[in-house]
Amino acid sequence: MTTTSKNKNPHQRILETAVELFHKQGYRTTGINQIIRESQVAKATFYNHFPSKEALGIAYLREQRKLGECLENKVIEAETDPFRRLLSFFDFAGELTTKSDFRGCPFMNIAAEIPDQESQLRKEVFLEKQRALEKVRKLVNALKKSSDRYSGIDVKFISNAIFILMEGAISASQVLRDKWPIYAAKETAGNLILKGRE
Repeated sequence: MTTTSKNKNPHQRILETAVELFHKQGYRTTGINQIIRESQVAKATFYNHFPSKEALGIAYLREQRKLGECLENKVIEAETDPFRRLLSFFDFAGELTTKSDFRGCPFMNIAAEIPDQESQLRKEVFLEKQRALEKVRKLVNALKKSSDRYSGIDVKFISNAIFILMEGAISASQVLRDKWPIYAAKETAGNLILKGRE
């Protein structure tokens, strides 16, 4: 059974139950009937809020995006130095990995389960990854403009490299159930930036 409270409205109960079950069991193996049962709503109530499982999956991913951005901003904005602020993106990934009990990136988990590139779920994953890459580019741009020491940085190259390091580190942490790949990636990114300014 999930830990969703009966005091919450049906929409919240359904969504929170889906978040918990999709994380634990995966999207494909979690059935609508189980979500209905564990969120303690009627079938008609479920379909009134979510006309299909895909609609619920989209709401789930958007909820994950909202929660992730909130934590991301909290961690990143705590740093004032542009270099440390950029690298704090890895600290955010470490916190998110711990909070999810090493279940990995919910977007990549969904993508692995949905092979259809035209699926709206895959489109949501694409949008999230584009958003994350753009966030990294903004941080790299801010670093480049912050000091002459970083004026030689190739923004596109460094942004892409950090993004790839991040994605790989999160996947490795999921498999190994340890945060060291994320912090190894952070150190690699830092060295890459420093080398790139020479």
